[in-house]
Amino acid sequence: MKYGTVFGVAFPRTHALVTSRAKFLKFLLIGTILLCTSYALAQAAPVAWVVNNLSETLSEVDLGNGQVVTNAISLGSIPNDIVINGDVAYVVNSLSNNVQIINLSVQQTTGTVEIYLGLNPYFIVLDGEDRAFVSNWMTGNVSVLDLNAMIEIDTINTCLLYTSPSPRDL
Repeated sequence: MKYGTVFGVAFPRTHALVTSRAKFLKFLLIGTILLCTSYALAQAAPVAWVVNNLSETLSEVDLGNGQVVTNAISLGSIPNDIVINGDVAYVVNSLSNNVQIINLSVQQTTGTVEIYLGLNPYFIVLDGEDRAFVSNWMTGNVSVLDLNAMIEIDTINTCLLYTSPSPRDL
């Protein structure tokens, strides 16, 4: 199942309709109705994964019964974003300057992709199964990652530091 994120919380992509912060309240109302309706018909209870920025952990929320498994997985320093594809989560750790790859079915980190050509990675977007783009807030560029090889393969310069807005949001 494909997932999307809403402010560090991963939801099935069919329900992650938020594209900007201005639409958050509208999404919350409509999304809650959609989640309640569609999940009542699902066979397995859906879960949401929540990045806990201050405790540097990932928590699992059972959306069927509301139970929370807090601090299920340890993350790097200052985790900011998560995107999920199937049973694999990609978490951007800003201060660690990496992307952590987690197998959610066994709740273990399987690897990391170090960001060498950027500083303060912030958001991540997947491009298929084998490539991702990560915005680097402090250096004003976007890192291109090869997820199979687990390496940073390129950067896309978007602006000069301190002279124009940096690519915090993707």
